[in-house]
Amino acid sequence: MKTTPAILALVLVLACGCGGDGGGSGGGFMTGSTSTSPVVVSQAQSVPTAAAAAGAVDTATQAVTHVILDPFTEGEASDAPHAFLAPATFEFTSHVEFEIDLDSTGRSGNDRFPNVSGVLLVTVDGLLAGTWLAGEASYAVQIEVGTDVVHVDPDSGIETLIPAGSSWSCSVAVTWDITDSQNWLVIATTTKAIDIEGLVVTEGEQVTTVGISGAREVVTAIAKIDGEIAKERAITGSFTITIEDGTNTVTVVIEYDVDGLILVTIGDEQFGPFTPAEFREFIQDNLIV
Repeated sequence: MKTTPAILALVLVLACGCGGDGGGSGGGFMTGSTSTSPVVVSQAQSVPTAAAAAGAVDTATQAVTHVILDPFTEGEASDAPHAFLAPATFEFTSHVEFEIDLDSTGRSGNDRFPNVSGVLLVTVDGLLAGTWLAGEASYAVQIEVGTDVVHVDPDSGIETLIPAGSSWSCSVAVTWDITDSQNWLVIATTTKAIDIEGLVVTEGEQVTTVGISGAREVVTAIAKIDGEIAKERAITGSFTITIEDGTNTVTVVIEYDVDGLILVTIGDEQFGPFTPAEFREFIQDNLIV
């Protein structure tokens, strides 16, 4: 399992018994800026559509990961009412099938899965080993869209529909280390390989059909440090997004490198690398008005 600087920081803070601030989802690890000023051309206006479609798949997959993590994190992953694993020591395999209602509310009354709606059908085969204090688990996960999943990008407002019947798979590796009820660390590495066609992306009055292929690895760290919850996430890998508007076809490659920077390639043009904040600004600058 890869250890990113921010996850390492969480481990060190937990070991020292110091408090920490909770990080946001998606790119909480990224610091600094090495970007160059991009030359904005017409093809750049395809980037918001591509990023929104990729974000929809990422959000749906992250919802599944969080539900898997709920038993390890006292429900903190998705605001669900779950407790830690109880057996003193264990080693077992499991096979479970369940639905995720992306419109459901959590124990606090808030939306468990913001910016997305619909139903996911999930099949999980897992192997768990360890004690309630420390252990590891590995899961093979199959995700199917039970009803149309609609995701609204929180930054651009672009809507992506993943049609019912779409499916993809991922693996989730989990480790947990618990000092006491107020100090613990859970890390999950989710690796997904996807090839999905027929997504519908709506940006203003423009509607396009999108296909996505590629692979990404997402490392999620959730910790309780002196009673305070901290969350971090890092992404690596690339997606190739094909966009069709009925007349033209554009292929966009979005790559997250090991340093947390984002590079966009359209044909022989490249944009970036960007930090996550710079990438959001780039998308805002290229929205169709």
